Amino acid sequence: MLVAKGTGMHDLMRIALIWRLLAVMILVNLMVCSVGSPAGATAAPVAATATSAVASAATTTPPEPIPQPKVVYGYETGRYGGELTGAVLGDPGTFNPVIAADLTANTILDWVFDGLVEVNALTGEVEPALAASWDISTDGRTWTFHLRRGVVWHDDQPFTAADVLFTLDVIHDHGIPTPPRQLLSVNKMPVKYEAPDDYTIVFHLPEPYAPFLRRLTFKIVPRHLLATAWREGRFMEMWGAHTSTAAVIGTGPFRLVRYEPGQKVELLRHPRYWKTDAAGNRLPYLTKFTLQIVGTLSEERELFQRGLVDYFSIRGSELDDFISGLDPQAYQVLAAGPSPAWLMIVFNQNKRFVPAPQLSWFTNQAFRQAVAHAVNREALIEAAWNGRGTPQWSMFNETNKAFHCAEVRRYPYQPELAGHLLQSAGFYHGEDGRLFDAAGRAVKFTITTNAGHKAKQILGSILVEDLRRLGMDVDLQLVDYREMTEKLLSGRNWDCLIISLAGGDPEPDSTADIWTSGGSMHWWNLGRSPAQAAWEKRLDELFHLGRAATEPAVRKELYDEAQRIVAEELPVIFTANENIYTLLRQGWHNVRPTAWGGPLHQLEVVFYSGSSRTSLPSLPAVPSLPSQSIQSSQ
Repeated sequence: MLVAKGTGMHDLMRIALIWRLLAVMILVNLMVCSVGSPAGATAAPVAATATSAVASAATTTPPEPIPQPKVVYGYETGRYGGELTGAVLGDPGTFNPVIAADLTANTILDWVFDGLVEVNALTGEVEPALAASWDISTDGRTWTFHLRRGVVWHDDQPFTAADVLFTLDVIHDHGIPTPPRQLLSVNKMPVKYEAPDDYTIVFHLPEPYAPFLRRLTFKIVPRHLLATAWREGRFMEMWGAHTSTAAVIGTGPFRLVRYEPGQKVELLRHPRYWKTDAAGNRLPYLTKFTLQIVGTLSEERELFQRGLVDYFSIRGSELDDFISGLDPQAYQVLAAGPSPAWLMIVFNQNKRFVPAPQLSWFTNQAFRQAVAHAVNREALIEAAWNGRGTPQWSMFNETNKAFHCAEVRRYPYQPELAGHLLQSAGFYHGEDGRLFDAAGRAVKFTITTNAGHKAKQILGSILVEDLRRLGMDVDLQLVDYREMTEKLLSGRNWDCLIISLAGGDPEPDSTADIWTSGGSMHWWNLGRSPAQAAWEKRLDELFHLGRAATEPAVRKELYDEAQRIVAEELPVIFTANENIYTLLRQGWHNVRPTAWGGPLHQLEVVFYSGSSRTSLPSLPAVPSLPSQSIQSSQ
């Protein structure tokens, strides 16, 4: 499935849907902003060989110079023209980005509208968008954004601070249900805003809050088209799914031009878009972008097999079966990296609910480290995902480019070392091979997870066998999702849980409820506040400091330390993640999929160099794919 460019906002929308939404700040004060590192100068792109009837419709001559373009570096200079075709699950609920709450609508609107900032899915960094640069006061409370000059709406009206103020006013209107509203407050205190001139927006925060920058990826809408409807109480009626597509006006790289319910959505190139390539050519390269509407991933798979869509994202566990009958010359397999989901083991350390024998083991650092060395991650990856997975060692895995720390303690599968760690903590083996603690009590507990989740059940089976080899008396209990949720939320009636999280937001502060004491997701010790152990107190402090630090390098250092603490103390034991891939038809260029941003996070630079679309060879029957997003986690 397609994942849209506005990763930060998009992730937050997916959290509302159960998934998706998606980097750290760059503080710049530049008139021209860039992505990556400069490439050599190149000639203006020529028109691409036709992939459809619209391929030659794009002009190679920009309308006029852009006063403040954003230059996209680090990509191959493309060719104008062509049509890219993908698919989305289901029809959009609306074309109004302020109230859009479904994944399909937000996927489409990510290419029609822009935010003040955007997230680079390759680096995880927050970058300028409609705001060309920004400044932050020394006390971290005043954020001044300098808007990009020369940006125009699709109807050629100028974009100004009035549009930003209007959008903020609408978001703050409690009569309008809008997901971004929760983003524009800090600790439940409102953020104030003003526009001293046509190209400046100033936010006044009640306290320093570094994650605020990522919250500004919400889409800006045009005041000149919607203000009257808002004043008259008709804003909710505007730009519904059955409105004329010509009425939907944004600043993004594509205009919405056609919507056929249950069939497709068509977008055409915006000729006055505000980004250019390294040679100064106006982006995007594509003339047309079409999204076929499907009901299931199986339907999307069939469209790709028939050559009717150009890309298809797939889980590693399903890749080999899917490509087994395809002509390898007709497509390429692009690795997007490991899923941002977490699959982890948690021991209950809550003294209110766990009896003394188990509590003494579960709160023992050496015991948890021994278990971590007993987790056969490679066996898990092979059994659950056909070998297409990646071990995870840190609380922010390698998918989170902006905050991942690779220099943390790792726990490779080493049963012998696990045994030594247990022995150093006073555990010993009886004559019958059973493991006893220093007080002579046999080590016995239950691992619980929810039935119906393949990877969890496989991990549970592997872990039970490996821990039994260490002499532990361990059982695996499978429960339904409701019971699993009750155990998590209450902290009662469990010894050890295998759980998973979707990991939909790369902002570290979004995980503070897990890692700080007293958090509602502090599963290993719910309700423990304030922190008691020195390492827990330091984690609380690091997250507090990271929330206030506005300098990206400082935030990185703080969260690196937090990752090292978690890897050493192991309040949870991370295991592995399934890898994600994109299948792309030959002839397409500048597609660099990531697990956060999907295959088309930089759609503006995608171009085609082939001749014509032909059907792929038919395939033998293969198992149907589940009708859900490839990045969802049950």
